Amino acid sequence: MTKVVCVVIDGLRQEALQCAHAHCLDNMISKGTYANTLYHYGPDLTLPAFATLFTSMPVSEHGILTNSSAVGLSPHTSSITSLSRYHNKTTSIFFSKEQIRSLFPQDSLHTSLFINSGGIKNVDNQLADQAARHIQKEKPDVCWLYLQGTDIAGTHFGYLSEPYLESVERADQSIGLLMEQMAVVGLQNEYVLMVLASHSGSWNHQSTFMPSNEPLPWIVCGPGIAEGCCIERKLSLMDLTPTLAQILGFESHPCWQGRIVQELFSSQDEEVNRQEKRGHVHLFTQRKIPTAA
Repeated sequence: MTKVVCVVIDGLRQEALQCAHAHCLDNMISKGTYANTLYHYGPDLTLPAFATLFTSMPVSEHGILTNSSAVGLSPHTSSITSLSRYHNKTTSIFFSKEQIRSLFPQDSLHTSLFINSGGIKNVDNQLADQAARHIQKEKPDVCWLYLQGTDIAGTHFGYLSEPYLESVERADQSIGLLMEQMAVVGLQNEYVLMVLASHSGSWNHQSTFMPSNEPLPWIVCGPGIAEGCCIERKLSLMDLTPTLAQILGFESHPCWQGRIVQELFSSQDEEVNRQEKRGHVHLFTQRKIPTAA
């Protein structure tokens, strides 16, 4: 059964993918599916976006409107982490924003690691290294990796500033490190890698509660994922939750309001053709694998 590594680059903007030297993300786009029309339809803040992503519900129903962890999720929500646990899937998360902890129902996680950034220190590489070691050893069904450095740089120096673009490149390097470590132990063909932004950094202090009109980047590659596909129709963060469930092999929860992004999945014939075309090439390392005699 396919597993998933989901990397959330906080504050990643569409324009950054064109301005920064993000070789790893560029490679993922060329070898997987990319959408530049993903929207949150809620406050352009980290916690509300995460709540929508985990529950497949709009902010009006899950109840998270700010970045404060004082207000918990509505009891009417059902998190993908809880449903994954119900289906005997192991879930891990590596993060640096403490408020995110409040979004996980009790006992829904098997492993979590928090490294305090203090809102000023970029700890993306440390988190990626720890996540890679964990994946190598434990092979979780779902691993969430939250990279905050881009949002820190955007907040302090301005989005699309030079320090911001450097932080995007550092996040790209962190993902590359993760991929390399997975390839070392031959896990690159067992995991779908999903990269997205939680918000675009377009909010201001006067309009914190206004929904963002900025699209978020979404990149997916790995086994069973359509190659070289660009999704142009509008998508919601709520759609990613049932899509993740589909990848993991279980049904969506009845209360989820998102829809599965069917364009993401390649047909069996396309998958066979892709493997033949690549000549058994590693998805991440691009090294030819010798076939057994």
